[in-house]
Amino acid sequence: MSITNRIGFYQNRQQLESCLQAPQFAESWQEKLRLADALLQDTIFYDQEWDMEREFRPVTFEDGRFDWNHEPFGDPEWTYMLNRHRFFVLLMEVYLYTGDRRYVDKLLALWEDWIQRETLIEDHLWTGWRTIETGIRLKNWVKTLNLLELCPEIELSEALTQQIATSMNQQTDYLCQEKLINMSMISNWKVLEQNGVWLACALYPEWIENVEEKLAIAENVLTVSAELQVVPDGFHWEQSFMYHHEVWIGLAEMQQIAQRNQLPVPPAITDALVRMTSASVAMTRPDRSQSPYGDSDVEDMRPILQWMALVTGDPQANWVAGRELFLSTLFDYGESAIDRLPQLDALRPLALDQNFEDSGLLFMRDSWDKEASWTLIKNGSQGGGHGHSDNLHFEVFHRESLLCDNGRFTYVEGSPDRKAFKNASAHNTILVDGEEFTKQSGSWGYEGTAPALPNYLRSKNGYAYAECSHTGYFRYGKNVLLTRKILHIKPGIWIVADEAITNEDHEYTQFFNFPKAGRLTATEDHGVYEGDESRLHIYPLSGQKLTVTNSEYSPHYNERLTSEKIQLTTQGKGRSVMITVLALEQTAITRVTVSSSGKELPQEDATALKLENQQGSYTILFNHFEDATIMSRKADKLDGQFVYGRVVVVENQQVTLLRN
Repeated sequence: MSITNRIGFYQNRQQLESCLQAPQFAESWQEKLRLADALLQDTIFYDQEWDMEREFRPVTFEDGRFDWNHEPFGDPEWTYMLNRHRFFVLLMEVYLYTGDRRYVDKLLALWEDWIQRETLIEDHLWTGWRTIETGIRLKNWVKTLNLLELCPEIELSEALTQQIATSMNQQTDYLCQEKLINMSMISNWKVLEQNGVWLACALYPEWIENVEEKLAIAENVLTVSAELQVVPDGFHWEQSFMYHHEVWIGLAEMQQIAQRNQLPVPPAITDALVRMTSASVAMTRPDRSQSPYGDSDVEDMRPILQWMALVTGDPQANWVAGRELFLSTLFDYGESAIDRLPQLDALRPLALDQNFEDSGLLFMRDSWDKEASWTLIKNGSQGGGHGHSDNLHFEVFHRESLLCDNGRFTYVEGSPDRKAFKNASAHNTILVDGEEFTKQSGSWGYEGTAPALPNYLRSKNGYAYAECSHTGYFRYGKNVLLTRKILHIKPGIWIVADEAITNEDHEYTQFFNFPKAGRLTATEDHGVYEGDESRLHIYPLSGQKLTVTNSEYSPHYNERLTSEKIQLTTQGKGRSVMITVLALEQTAITRVTVSSSGKELPQEDATALKLENQQGSYTILFNHFEDATIMSRKADKLDGQFVYGRVVVVENQQVTLLRN
């Protein structure tokens, strides 16, 4: 089969097959075989890595005939996944591995069936012909055709070849309608739609009418999307790590195929890919996984970071991914990865603490080793429908997820689960009077958002300090400015100071979510979460009432696990401060007197603590509220030592100023 003279995803079957039998891929092949063998029995699981909406429950078409509009669980996402045809690529991959013709026969039968039965009619516009599905399907058809081109022993009938060509032309016609092009340019949909159009036009131009016009449309949309959707700090604006990476993939596939065929690549796309790669490196947890932040799943980041390194040449992405080639990298980038990967530089990242000012994401870590601690803090824009109510949220990871984001679970419109997983209480943040600061309107909308003030981050001498505020409650008639201050004494102590500036009386609730159930023990003033490899101690120091309640954790779409959370509740009159210490080890905490001009400062104005555990001994100071005086602020006397600043750490008499 030879349809095009363009260079696609794969070119050399011998080189590709020589790598497929490597022992390192054995486990990955078992997963692919499980899914492909189920397809031979007309059974579908959506359980491949980076499946956007996973479904672990099998669905079998008993009569052997697929219903392309089937919706088995009351969730249209199942139907959307069915019509993306990612399993077409899977069947070809497994054929190359096994040489078993049954997988190809199944592929061709399904392909012909879809073309003949899933026609472009009004009833199908929100099932098989939703625009995002059409774009993703085109991409998967292109990759399937590229693999078929490696297999001359497989001859497509002239009739089926013509049907595929006609359908690809129809799909590109559909996606290039002016009314669709001008809609939702800010959405990740635009990248996923036009990525499919561009690949189809670039690699199979013989099949596409008005191909140059469509190619230009797709390139323009991808360029504008890269400029609009990727904020200057490199994160995708929608506040979801999963869709950040889906957009990266859509842009990267265009760039890598363009470069292989000496086609021009718009600088905006190259620039966006570089910045997005740096952002992806920063958000990767020490075990090289992705947090289920926003509408995201837990995923292994190493294959995509490896792909990022291959496309952008980023040596830090290459170092974090590791040098061992992944099977998914091989099929996503092509067999040229075998030769190219060893030639790439690998460089341990230097930055440990990073403030991504445009997205409102901050990251802290004590090293880039897999045993390091890692902290994520979010205080930024809402990010549209995929963003959650999570300003002032933070996560802690050490060898495993300890303080977690509870994930997404479902997209079903009107589902109470959708609302519950997006609510603030599913995140490690603060509520005033039990009222949400970002109120939802259906699965994708909001009545209003919580505007975030600019975030502050400083790192020095093994400490990191972040300060974040939002004004979300003013919209609902509560004159409360919430500020969260987090001092990380690396690797294993976090002091959290939650401050409310108001002249009103309110109840405040702090949430701390954990991924597993049955692991929390608690007294009035001390909670302990026992992970598999680490534990986290929680010490409320401002008289908060500690309550353990049930919760749910969703590491993947359609997966829910029973979990637990700690709620800390307190009443505040006027300005209020809530101090909480988290530590990987049991910690002795004592109050320390702090004075200014010979007068002891009240606890509501300043918090001074001495913390001692096996990690070390530290004295810390938070100046919470500074009232202007004619002489301005003065030096404080802390544990017999003069210091100056809003946030200070003293260790072995060495003073570190973290907030002036």
